[in-house]
Amino acid sequence: MVGLPEAVYFYDADGRGPCWAFEGEKSFVGWFRGYLLLVIGDQRRPDKSVFNIYDLKNKLIAYSFPIGKVAHVLFEWGNIIILTDDHSVIYLGEKDMESKLELLFRKSLYTVAINLVQSQQDAAAIAEVLRKYGDHLYGKQDYDEAMAQYIRTIGQLEPSYVIQKFLDAQRIHNLTNYLEKLHEKGLATPDHTTLLINCFTKLKAVAKLDDFIKGDGELRFDVETAVKVCRAAGYHQHAMYVAKKAGEHEWYLKILLEDLGGYDEAFQYIASLSLYESALRLKQYGKILVCHKPAETIDVLLGICVGDGPENSIHS
Repeated sequence: MVGLPEAVYFYDADGRGPCWAFEGEKSFVGWFRGYLLLVIGDQRRPDKSVFNIYDLKNKLIAYSFPIGKVAHVLFEWGNIIILTDDHSVIYLGEKDMESKLELLFRKSLYTVAINLVQSQQDAAAIAEVLRKYGDHLYGKQDYDEAMAQYIRTIGQLEPSYVIQKFLDAQRIHNLTNYLEKLHEKGLATPDHTTLLINCFTKLKAVAKLDDFIKGDGELRFDVETAVKVCRAAGYHQHAMYVAKKAGEHEWYLKILLEDLGGYDEAFQYIASLSLYESALRLKQYGKILVCHKPAETIDVLLGICVGDGPENSIHS
């Protein structure tokens, strides 16, 4: 590092690197634990200087104080020791992480606090700072940005903390976003599934419900919960889709027969099942089917009764 009146220039083996425009005559340039240290002369008072400690990563002055002429700056025992021309000794120790964070919170420098705590690679500590930042933004009614911070805490912060806030604020779009992320990360409970589907139905967000229910891959939610909530909300096709994909034949036929009166479709579905499953479902729903489609029901029963193989035998 080279300190000139207009800036501080950085050099490495390949040549000159970045520079930082700190004006003033430099009598000392140093580096300590990622901080740039400068003693800059006071143009109005030649006998005085200012000792500045810069956090270049976060672009802020970490500490600053007036000082006289500096004779030496030493680094020992993890601290900064300044010797002045008037034989004074100034001893500077770095604050612990908790004290730094509290100071940054008081100044609402949350992004700096996040950058600082991320260097510790402590997931719980990072989540706590993000929570505080989210609370700060929530208090300012910046709900979208607050939710962006809360989403980053998923896996560390109890979801009910966030859910309750946005239920109270009646911010259903933000709440829906959070619940979707919970399901994407596989951390949702049946209660979260219930709430998310209710959000979709209240918003009439059919496309989103389609993506959630019919998305590629395995089902990312509790099947019984999704079927019951979709059915109760009148989204029968979605409930049947989930039941069919999960192999829940009883639920599929229950909705088809009790809610939709799809007797012909029910026969087709039963016919697609194994002989054992067909017999089991006819035993459950035979009374409904024979009342509405007696001839068809008898034909299906006859087909089952003459099935081949001892494993497919029907026992009364």
